[in-house]
Amino acid sequence: MDTNIPNAESMIRQFLYGQKFYREEFGIHSDILWLPDTFGYSGQLPQIMQICDIKYFLSQKLSWNLTNTFPHHTFTWKGIDQSKVLAHFPPGDTYESDFKIKDVLKTVSNNKDKGRTHDQMLLFGHGDGGGDLLPK
Repeated sequence: MDTNIPNAESMIRQFLYGQKFYREEFGIHSDILWLPDTFGYSGQLPQIMQICDIKYFLSQKLSWNLTNTFPHHTFTWKGIDQSKVLAHFPPGDTYESDFKIKDVLKTVSNNKDKGRTHDQMLLFGHGDGGGDLLPK
């Protein structure tokens, strides 16, 4: 889901259809917005997420910026209207990890929020956009 071009109504509709699918297929409400490869984040996302009862934001894309290094991996994202959500950018800086020791060590050593948080996520798999655990 690109969040720069669509308007708020379109994004809310996507959340509603996504939650409907989760309820019907899994019997749960998802409280995580996972945007692995989005080229920008609308400042209205925290507000829309709160309205849709989504508490957490997860993405990988900010770590790929060669010009401006983002200063945190875990932080509170405050939207235009001051709505807040907990955001996490996994310190492994990839969503294609092989889940080997070197990947775990990189994730631990890259964590910019040591001392504030002891939890982090390591994303693994092969392929851009949701490959499986084994290379093809």
